[in-house]
Amino acid sequence: MKRAFCLLSTAVTLSLATLANAQSPTFSMPPFVIPGVTGSQITWSIDGAIPHPFAILADLSGGPVDLFGERFYLGFSPVLTTLSVSPLSTGPVQQTISIPTVPGMLGVSIYGQPVVFDALAPNGVFRTLNGASTTYQGAGSPTGSAFDDPIGEGFTG
Repeated sequence: MKRAFCLLSTAVTLSLATLANAQSPTFSMPPFVIPGVTGSQITWSIDGAIPHPFAILADLSGGPVDLFGERFYLGFSPVLTTLSVSPLSTGPVQQTISIPTVPGMLGVSIYGQPVVFDALAPNGVFRTLNGASTTYQGAGSPTGSAFDDPIGEGFTG
């Protein structure tokens, strides 16, 4: 009996340690893009597997907005759009989108964030991953933010 209890407690301890070390995949976009004459390309990526259907949302307005217990780093403006929808991923995911050059786009930021459709999420429908942004620049140093640790980076809202 003691041996079975010892084995069970060891298994539970190892499972909890593994669960504690597990992290959600990280979403990223380049911090800035310099538009060309005919347009530019933005490559977003997710560095790990997502075993559920997911969508990548994008907006020209940043958040944060809390909705159904999840934090969105999107402003939910009228131009909110879906960049991609996927049934699931078994590893890292990357996609490049082309955006035409239009007058006045310098200084404009595009904010993106994945939404994972998961019935086991606390709200029973979805959970969000981190957000990221890309800013159009003429030249020079980047002005975008990754929002990996928004509080640590001084963002409030």
